[in-house]
Amino acid sequence: MDKDDTATNQADRDERGRFINGNTPKTSFRDRPQDRSDGRWNSKMSFSYQYKKFLSMSVAEFEKWESDNDKKKRTVVEELVYRRTKEARTSLKDVKEITDRVDGRPQTIITKEEPGEKFPFIKGFALKRSQGEIYSDGFVDY
Repeated sequence: MDKDDTATNQADRDERGRFINGNTPKTSFRDRPQDRSDGRWNSKMSFSYQYKKFLSMSVAEFEKWESDNDKKKRTVVEELVYRRTKEARTSLKDVKEITDRVDGRPQTIITKEEPGEKFPFIKGFALKRSQGEIYSDGFVDY
C-alpha cells in the first residue's frame, strides 16, 4: 500500500492524523457553544433528587421556596417537582406517585394457591387441539 493512500497522509493532516495548523474542521463547538457538554450526569436535574430535596424541607421552607427562587434561575425540573409536591398535599394520587418515584414501587409477591383451589383465570380466547389441528373455542369469560 502506498503511503499516499493512507488516511493520515491527507493534505490537511499530519502523519498522526491531526489537523495541520491553520486547518480547522468545518464545524466545531466554537460555532455552536450551546452543544458543548462536560459529559457528566447532573444529579440535581433528576426528578428523584428534586423530590427528596422538597420532601426534606420544613413546611415553612417549602411555602417560602417559590418566592425566594426567581423564575429566571429555576430549572424546569425544579418547577415541575415543586408544583407536583404542592398538589400532593391535597391529592392521594400525587402522594402515591411521589412515593413510588422516591422509594420505588412496593414489591408485589405472587404465591401459588393450595392444590384443589381455583387458580385465577385470565379472560381471552381458549385454544383446543383436535386431531393435530389447533382451533379457537371462542372467547372465554368466566
